[in-house]
Amino acid sequence: MIGDVVFAVLKTVFPGAAFASVFPQTDDRIASRLPASRFQIVSAESSATVCGTDDRHTDDTRVQVDIVASDWDTLSTKVDETITAMQGASVPCVRENYFTTFDEETRVHRASIDFVFYPSSAVSS
Repeated sequence: MIGDVVFAVLKTVFPGAAFASVFPQTDDRIASRLPASRFQIVSAESSATVCGTDDRHTDDTRVQVDIVASDWDTLSTKVDETITAMQGASVPCVRENYFTTFDEETRVHRASIDFVFYPSSAVSS
């Protein structure tokens, strides 16, 4: 499924710091765990065909990837690395929305990127 594909890609960019749905909360200082990423599936759309809608493996799926870093330069680098890595995913995807913020409370820079995966376009053998 797409979650497995995204998780595998993010683990290459964020070894030991890629998460599904939530960033884990610990007693350690947040800066010691950065940079990090998390992803969540925002929506999935099945396409009706003459054979029906198939299962979730063929859904066009929107995934939001959040990246956090302690400084802007690291955030910018990790955003570029994430985009490049996603382009090499085993399921074709396109990058759509992108924005950045700074969280005063936690003192971290954050980027949020949406990718839409099109499994029905994947080359199969």
